[in-house]
Amino acid sequence: MKTFIVNSVKGVVEEKKKFDVSSKLMGREWKMLSDEPAVSCKYIFLKDGKLVLSVNGMSTYSTWQMATPTSIIMDEGVGTFLYKIVHLDEDIIVLNLDGTDNYCFLINDASSKIANTSFENFKWFLLTRCNIDMLSLEEKKDNQRRYEGIVRENNDKRLQEKDESDNEMVLSWIVFAIIILIVAVIIAQSA
Repeated sequence: MKTFIVNSVKGVVEEKKKFDVSSKLMGREWKMLSDEPAVSCKYIFLKDGKLVLSVNGMSTYSTWQMATPTSIIMDEGVGTFLYKIVHLDEDIIVLNLDGTDNYCFLINDASSKIANTSFENFKWFLLTRCNIDMLSLEEKKDNQRRYEGIVRENNDKRLQEKDESDNEMVLSWIVFAIIILIVAVIIAQSA
């Protein structure tokens, strides 16, 4: 499942605890959010624990089950994953890949509010409706570049400080050697 980094999850709606999650999942086509417009991936949860995975119309059967009232296990063909259900309503499912800060978003294909919206409009919908601030791919790259720049600057500063410290030590030894030579010359002249 395609995942995204989320900047913040504030005051997430806890609607999922008030009803049977399975009944919300089943009987709908859930389209996975992707920043690749040429790929259409859908999840269809069936009553018998089967899961239909469809990528651009090519479908396979897999399995799913509720592990707890707030987590779901899905076999996605490439592996079995545990997701925490962060938000669930008629329009959207927000899943957190357990133990990570990666989130995936499933959109009800029949939703008139967000089914065919742009990636940027979807981010706005998440922020205003679900209090979830999602980083775009470009924002993630910018953050990574900033982080790498800070690490590089810190490393450069440490190297510069080490060089300065090494230079000070060499200078101290040179001054010490000159003092020893001067003392030796003075002792040699007085003898």
